[in-house]
Amino acid sequence: MSKCHLLITHHVQGEAKDIFDGFTQELFEVLSPSFPPAKLLRYDGNEVDDIVEIRLGIWPLTVLWRSEITSFKREDENCLFVDEGRKLPPPLNYWVHRHRVEQVEAGTVAIIEDITFGTPFAWLTKLMKPVISAQFEARGEKYRDFFNPKS
Repeated sequence: MSKCHLLITHHVQGEAKDIFDGFTQELFEVLSPSFPPAKLLRYDGNEVDDIVEIRLGIWPLTVLWRSEITSFKREDENCLFVDEGRKLPPPLNYWVHRHRVEQVEAGTVAIIEDITFGTPFAWLTKLMKPVISAQFEARGEKYRDFFNPKS
């Protein structure tokens, strides 16, 4: 198996605990990419042992993605939850996504997408890196619109 690590940071206005508490099913749906199409089947939340399950693709070519929350920490200035892929769409065979929310200064929070993913082949992992990176880079504007809507 070949693995790749991505670290993508977005900044929003607010307090870490408030932003972290905003990681809800509503935000999950806002963040879903338009491609491939995704249908949320299950969303338990972000605490340990919670499950998130989505169906990707268009029938009859759909695949299931199931992640389990394996870690959760909520503190004043540093919050975290980790989802680990339990059933992944090919060619992915490894997925760990650490959602970190950190207070950088008064009124400014960093949302850090800390992702490690893998496929069976190094060339395929390298090929997927810019695609996955672009999907998570695109979340920046969505986060800002969600947490700091313009009046």
